[in-house]
Amino acid sequence: MFRAAVFLTLLYKVATTAAQCIDGDPCPEVIALESSECTDYHAFLARGSDSPYPGHLGPLVKLTCDGLVGNSSSSDVTCGYENIIFPANSSFAGVDAWCESAGTGAKNGQQQMKDYADKCPDAHLILLGYSQGASVSLDILGGGGHQIFQCTQDSNPAFDPSTTPGSNIVAAAVFGAAIRNSKQGYSVKGGKDYNGTATRSDEMLTALDQFGDAGVLRDYCNFGDYVCAKGSEPSALDNHLNYFKKYNTEAAKWLIKTSFTSTGNKDALANFDASVSASASSSSAHPTPTATKKAAAKASETASAVAAASPSSGASSSRHAVFSGVLGLSVFAYLL
Repeated sequence: MFRAAVFLTLLYKVATTAAQCIDGDPCPEVIALESSECTDYHAFLARGSDSPYPGHLGPLVKLTCDGLVGNSSSSDVTCGYENIIFPANSSFAGVDAWCESAGTGAKNGQQQMKDYADKCPDAHLILLGYSQGASVSLDILGGGGHQIFQCTQDSNPAFDPSTTPGSNIVAAAVFGAAIRNSKQGYSVKGGKDYNGTATRSDEMLTALDQFGDAGVLRDYCNFGDYVCAKGSEPSALDNHLNYFKKYNTEAAKWLIKTSFTSTGNKDALANFDASVSASASSSSAHPTPTATKKAAAKASETASAVAAASPSSGASSSRHAVFSGVLGLSVFAYLL
């Protein structure tokens, strides 16, 4: 029994090692964006359980940074990211491992964001999280402290959106959060009307609503994702794994537009809207005659960035299939 558990743990870790490059092959370009220096836009990434840094979120942050820099009127706009430092342990590591890991992530994430905002007060902060990291991200914003997976996570306070670093956050997106509530105004996709594996207190929801009402928070949850949408049937592991295969482009567009809107950057927002419009018209049989050359150029740049970061190659699709299959086998066996 012990050998089997060790084998399954190793199998799981081998599978999740693919997460860093699971969607396309942008790894060198993604890693090049990692920085602790002051940038105009700075993303904090909270990865999923047992994934290496930066996890599944790498291609999304690359696409988002490309859009933020490419659509800005100024030529010296910068964008980077840092990983929220926490173990990202799953229950494979022990009964209390997930809760200890998530609690560490919430506290470290809040401290990292505070330290960065203190050092770089003019920086606009973006928060991204997947799976365990999605729950960590919601803990950072709305406070944490939950019972889940037969363990209890330590509590942490919520961020105040009226004071730094909460006031520096211009956009936050989470995907497949284990601890979430149904029918929240900031939730999207088919699982939005279902509770997660565990739920949040009224106090936490009130704190999250402040970010949701400000339009800077989006919570992605697929129907059939048994992590974030408990009871939505039929469920399948791929519904928890395919967020970035399905929504990278959509999520990047939302993050870019929300960041520009939050900062009141009207010129960049106009550039972005024009590029999206031009991109849509260029794929239509009847292009919009008012699309400018600048908008068309922006659309071409955006399309190239999307293509570079999207899981379109056969190798990428094959790698995703292998990752999903191996991970599914190990999770299934573990649950047994």
